[in-house]
Amino acid sequence: MMNLRNSKQSNRRRNRSSLYPEESSLRSFGRIVLPFLTYYLLNLVVSILFMIGVRLYLSVSGTYSLELWQQTLSGLGYEMTLLMAIAAIPIMLRWYKKDRARRAAAGAIETPTEEQIETRKKKQPLQLLLCALMGISACFLVNHLMMLTGMTTAHAQDVESVSKILYQGRLILELAGTAVIIPVAEELVYRALTMGRIQDYLGTPLAIGTSAIIFGAMHGNLLQGLFAFALGLLLGWSYSRCRSLAAPMILHMGANLISVLVSETQVFGFVYRSNSAFLVVTVGSGILLLLCLVALVKCTKE
Repeated sequence: MMNLRNSKQSNRRRNRSSLYPEESSLRSFGRIVLPFLTYYLLNLVVSILFMIGVRLYLSVSGTYSLELWQQTLSGLGYEMTLLMAIAAIPIMLRWYKKDRARRAAAGAIETPTEEQIETRKKKQPLQLLLCALMGISACFLVNHLMMLTGMTTAHAQDVESVSKILYQGRLILELAGTAVIIPVAEELVYRALTMGRIQDYLGTPLAIGTSAIIFGAMHGNLLQGLFAFALGLLLGWSYSRCRSLAAPMILHMGANLISVLVSETQVFGFVYRSNSAFLVVTVGSGILLLLCLVALVKCTKE
């Protein structure tokens, strides 16, 4: 009897900390997992339709063979990944707008004064610049630390499998997709919706950490998962700090842009031809990241 009473009291305390205390735990859990599970299922559906479409095209053209079909799919892997992201954006954006309307109705979104609006507009360019620099420095720092610890060598097969999909020698397409479209889609899924909904029920710190774990887990392999988790913490923190979805999107774009340039061009080739240059960039990236974090804290104070 005492345990039952304690359980009820615990539930009441949990509900009081939730933005929607009238919701059941099951419904709350469902709302949290729905965005990234939908994103996963949508990717699955798009990939199946894409494979069927390629097979139909080859059949109609009279050139179909199993080997050619597989080769064509392998060559169009990046286009398929890009289509998945494009298909997700309108759905996730619609859900995000509904979530904001729901929070506003619950009184969770404060209406800023005209003075606050003007102040935020003036500060936003600097905030976004800092986020871009954070993404660039974090990409270098985390990747270099993985290289120094031997993780990239130990998981070379994972690196190669990801590179085959995301980096296929079509620079303009990769800049548009990997550095712009995919970050927009993923930030809608993992920050705007997943983190936002966890925040509704459990508060900001747990929302940042949990969404980063989910973000890492959904990247498929250990190496990518660890990188995505570390980046996810920064993305979640920037979203919470700047109170704007543009912040994590720009940060994510900065990180992905560097990944594309390092993989597909020789812009940063000098970094990897010299141990001293490698160490200077690694240490410099860490210092830059720290300075940007401090500057963003100051820049977001009201």
